[in-house]
Amino acid sequence: MAKIIIDSPQKSQKFLIGKLALFKANSKNRIFPVFLGLLLIFGFGAIAIKASDHDDGEVDTKGRNLNLTDLYVFREKDQNPSAKEDDLIFVMNTNPRSLARQQYYFSTRARYEFNITRAANNDAAPTGKPDVTLRFEFGSPNSNKEQEIKVTAIRDGNTITATGKTTPLATNPNSSPQINQISLGGSNLAVFAGLREDPFFFDVEQYFRVRAGALGIGPQVGFRPADRAVDFATGYNVNTIVVRVPVKFLQGATSAKTFDVWETVSVPGTNGKFNQVERLARPAINEGLVVTNDLLNALNSVGPDFEAAALAGQQPAANIAGPIVAEAKNTLINLSSI
Repeated sequence: MAKIIIDSPQKSQKFLIGKLALFKANSKNRIFPVFLGLLLIFGFGAIAIKASDHDDGEVDTKGRNLNLTDLYVFREKDQNPSAKEDDLIFVMNTNPRSLARQQYYFSTRARYEFNITRAANNDAAPTGKPDVTLRFEFGSPNSNKEQEIKVTAIRDGNTITATGKTTPLATNPNSSPQINQISLGGSNLAVFAGLREDPFFFDVEQYFRVRAGALGIGPQVGFRPADRAVDFATGYNVNTIVVRVPVKFLQGATSAKTFDVWETVSVPGTNGKFNQVERLARPAINEGLVVTNDLLNALNSVGPDFEAAALAGQQPAANIAGPIVAEAKNTLINLSSI
């Protein structure tokens, strides 16, 4: 899980801070800032949170459009002085390694969800149980390559829905994106969904070489200097869901100023119930530290409530999570010795 605090910028150094401009879909390896209303998203500031898992790979049971890459949450006013005081921006990126000039779609059978828990303060023990869930489901593409979006908010047990449309890949890079202004429970939210250039930057291939050497399953090598590092994500697009959310919508009847946030993707199982296949919050935990694929899949299938129980020593969660924690710890220790 990741935390966002809306009134304590002095605590922001506890987070991994990244700088992000949300870009238009890459058609010629050029960068085009996107605007939502007057300004959609412009970078990350002092209170941003950033998380990445970035690419678990594609398998028969999970295509890339079910694969989460990044989670970003930040106060819009930190980047746009004219924004409202208490608007937050949530960004979910999926479908890694999407080629430029190619249209990619969100899965029509999946639920893409932001999960938010109200926390008493930054040091409060996480519960892993959402007070608010923002769910996005997508219909089949129409003749204009648009997908209908069903937005469902589940807040304190109450369900509210609205609809919108995605932004298809445009032939004109200067065309305006489809920004859906929706009303949920008396609050006005803005939603964008479509292709954007992958903002992540990381020398992925070298990292895995370094990790293999540290774990004794490959030759020992170091990281490449910054001027020779290869940005794996350069030139690729991702499918992006961006939501502007008023803090009051998340607070409900409370005065919460700190929120735990994570995102998930779920698909229907054989019994008709939805099964979680992806989860993302804190950066570099999933494929960065967990080496065994079965353990990676297990980590993706459970929620933060399971992890909270495991860390508290509660059974059977503690025993089940033991191998995952041990492997992540071993990787981290070996990497720290380089």
